[in-house]
Amino acid sequence: MKVLLDTHVLLWALFKPSRLSSLALSYLEAPANTAVYSLATLWEVEIKHLKNPRLMPPSAQELYEICRDEGLSALSIRPNHVFALSTLTQLPGSKEHRDPFDRLMLAQAKTEGLVLLTHDEQLATYGEPFVRIV
Repeated sequence: MKVLLDTHVLLWALFKPSRLSSLALSYLEAPANTAVYSLATLWEVEIKHLKNPRLMPPSAQELYEICRDEGLSALSIRPNHVFALSTLTQLPGSKEHRDPFDRLMLAQAKTEGLVLLTHDEQLATYGEPFVRIV
């Protein structure tokens, strides 16, 4: 199975593996699974790095190089990913979710048939079966 790592899951896997749950580790360590990350993650990291490098130490380029060295592939952002944003709806009564990076990763996972690994419980409010809260 191919799994798409949300930004914080990717960062924890690379820099703070002790923060990962046993469920997250089971997805990452399963030989049959292949982990990828989104180019949206690089975009998000660079914005946060430029705003406050102490809180987001790696730049996007540094993260890209580390991912490359670890053998992780980047999932490009394609037009059909953007178009799929219109198919995402939150369950009635859910708190509004405003994170554009998360929504893009949801759309990418949906379009590409990937499992999205995230620690953000708010992503479950979309009711999509491919979201795994880890």
